[in-house]
Amino acid sequence: MKLGILLWKNFTIRKRHPIRTIFEIAWPLFLYAIMVAIRKTITLKTQPECHYPARALPTAGALPWLQSIYCNLDTSRNCAQEEVASEIPGKLFNPPGTDSDIPCDEFCSINCLLTKQCNNTLQALEDGNRDLLKASDPFAAVFYSSYKYLLSGKVLYYPSTAQTDAIITNANETFLAIDELTEQLNRQTIPPKPVQKFLGKLLGCLELDKFQGFTNKTELIEKEAELSCQANGTACEPSLWATITFADENGEDLKPATTSEHIIYTIRMSRDVVPSTRSVTPTYWAPNSNDGAGRMRYFDSGFIYLQNMIDDGIIRQQEPNVQTDGIYMQMFPYPCYTPDAFLDAVSGATPLLLTLSWVFTVAIMVKNIVVEKETRQKELMKIMGLSGGSLWAAWFIDIFTLILISSTSLTFMMKFGGIYQYSDGFIIFLYIFSFGCSSIGIIFLLSTFFSTASISAAVAGIVFFLLYLPYNIVSIFRYQICILFMFADGIIYFIIAWYIDNVFPGKYGIPRPFYFFLQPSFWTVKQEEVSEKLLAGVEIQDLGKTYSSGMFCTKKEKVAVDRLSLNFYESQITSFLGHNGAGKTTTMSMLTGLYPPTSGTAKIMKHDIHDEMDQIRTIIGFCPQHNVLWDDLTCTEHVYFFSKLKGYPDEQIDSEIANLLKRTGLTMKAKNLVPSLSGGMKRKLSVALAFCGGSKVVMLDEPTAGVDPYARRGIWDLLLSYKKGKTVILSTHHMDEAEILGDRIAVISDGQLQCVGSSLWMKRTFGKGYLISVNTSDRKMISDIVSKIASDVTVESTKPNEVSIRIPYDAARRYEELRSPR
Repeated sequence: MKLGILLWKNFTIRKRHPIRTIFEIAWPLFLYAIMVAIRKTITLKTQPECHYPARALPTAGALPWLQSIYCNLDTSRNCAQEEVASEIPGKLFNPPGTDSDIPCDEFCSINCLLTKQCNNTLQALEDGNRDLLKASDPFAAVFYSSYKYLLSGKVLYYPSTAQTDAIITNANETFLAIDELTEQLNRQTIPPKPVQKFLGKLLGCLELDKFQGFTNKTELIEKEAELSCQANGTACEPSLWATITFADENGEDLKPATTSEHIIYTIRMSRDVVPSTRSVTPTYWAPNSNDGAGRMRYFDSGFIYLQNMIDDGIIRQQEPNVQTDGIYMQMFPYPCYTPDAFLDAVSGATPLLLTLSWVFTVAIMVKNIVVEKETRQKELMKIMGLSGGSLWAAWFIDIFTLILISSTSLTFMMKFGGIYQYSDGFIIFLYIFSFGCSSIGIIFLLSTFFSTASISAAVAGIVFFLLYLPYNIVSIFRYQICILFMFADGIIYFIIAWYIDNVFPGKYGIPRPFYFFLQPSFWTVKQEEVSEKLLAGVEIQDLGKTYSSGMFCTKKEKVAVDRLSLNFYESQITSFLGHNGAGKTTTMSMLTGLYPPTSGTAKIMKHDIHDEMDQIRTIIGFCPQHNVLWDDLTCTEHVYFFSKLKGYPDEQIDSEIANLLKRTGLTMKAKNLVPSLSGGMKRKLSVALAFCGGSKVVMLDEPTAGVDPYARRGIWDLLLSYKKGKTVILSTHHMDEAEILGDRIAVISDGQLQCVGSSLWMKRTFGKGYLISVNTSDRKMISDIVSKIASDVTVESTKPNEVSIRIPYDAARRYEELRSPR
């Protein structure tokens, strides 16, 4: 029921501010509305499917291998829109034979190289200048940078044994075949064609003495450093292609005098020329085939070629009589697709866009929660019987509703606005909704750190955006993990906020011990039947409050309440009388749970303020010194809200509202909002709220402060009419008010109780008697009369037509003699 009335209050306030509510819902949609508008201006173009020719490896023959190297340098140019022959099992794409007299025109028959590119590269080779080769044209520069290690690089291997030397000898046959091809081209007498000339010059630059073995690891490492240009810091052109290490099936180095049937070998190359092995697939998927030069680094670096040579060498070393087959590698064709640069950009920016979309909502929600803390509305509701769990639950439902509406709207906008038109709508909604739920937890957590609404709104928006930044560091999550983490974040944030709110409630509220959730009393509610015959409604026992300021050597302490012991009784109004700063408000704040006591305790209807404040707050009403009201609620709505909060029966609420408003003179203002009320009317409304809902203990902190005499008299009448069956504590610094309303008066000064008792008892104990003023000019007559009444009756002062007489209380019965005619 309390949750329902809180939801009613939040809904009523939102109803009074429709523009703000609509803005909170619509703001997250603003950025994505711009995205949809941009999306509608973009025209998508479908890319055709791609088919690629087969790539020859060294075992396929020297000339086919060289053709694949040169003609597939830029694979994207070899993309065919129809199926190629090599995709059919058992066929190849015009593979050149192993004979050396094939027409050189076939070398470029796959439309892989323009004639101009052949001629420019040929000119660079004729000049014998590698620098010129790198600068002759873009194609030549790419060719040299890709295959420089293949042309002039060395391959080191370890250990050099009879078995590994045999393997390397078999692997080196490819380069021997290239040497024979070079000699044949040089012996040709007919004028060479451009490509033939290029091939001859290219092979002339090829370093054929590739392999070098070592029996000592130290020598191998030294040679590696030399070829990698790392020795002695010398500047040179790196010429290390790869290092190969051989091991047996147990991972141990091969022994010189033994032969292993199972050989494990490792190819080590510079990390600058081979792909990273940190992940099997790219972090972010993107359409298009991996046919770019930068994506074919296992081919460009020669890793696959070298692996093919070593594999063939091992097979032929193990089985000399086996005829190995030439190997071609076929790239899978890539289907047609529609590239969408806009979607690629938006997909990566979605977390940032969501964060920016919710910044305003988070800032406003944090401000709304902190406003209730700053204006003490939160503590007033708790004093009037509200539990912290109901308050958090009401805010959760309020924010959850807005987020649900925004998330649903965003889903429709993304799905049908063309941003994520091919994605499942539920998946989109779940992603946005989980982000929103995580934001609710952040809102609750941030609200616990602030006590000023304006500052909280500014800082909350900044902190919320900064919490996005770690995403840029750790952003590799599967969708399921991402959703799970966001829901878990929301729960964790809320638990932390709940803990901080209990242990560090801020300026107002009683902090619980850090282990409060381990106490059985926190999870179980103590119920005690209070006898109707019990007279003492509030019992204060050595209650004390000390405020500290400064730190260490500059620490100062001020005692606000000093070991106060006092009882307040049912069906009585006890006037708490004292000057400003005497400790009246501090005492009431401790009794209502606004401030924790430094020492001592108090019991309200037999419930201790240390351990049973939740039970106490269900039976007390409180009127604070300063009005704590909602600007967006009317007088009727205030009384209705607090009556429901106190659990008042529904069938009696209307009569309760009418009665309280009538007694406070607010009937004519029942439908008016609080800002339209005068100061006196606001004060009367605050007093009415303290009595609503059948509160058994009512505490009023200077209820008539700042009101006119007529309103003050109305408040007096209200207190007198409602005191039956209630324990009423009234703080004031007006003696007349304390005397008229108080059945008992407790005088407090500097935090200490000076005296307590009825007005008559105090007068008799501490007073000097009655002071009577007589209007007469016959002073002698008055003196004679006074002397006859009693010796202790004295004339205090005389004026031209007035005489003041002080009569002790014991002599009051003789006062009639003064009225006897003379």
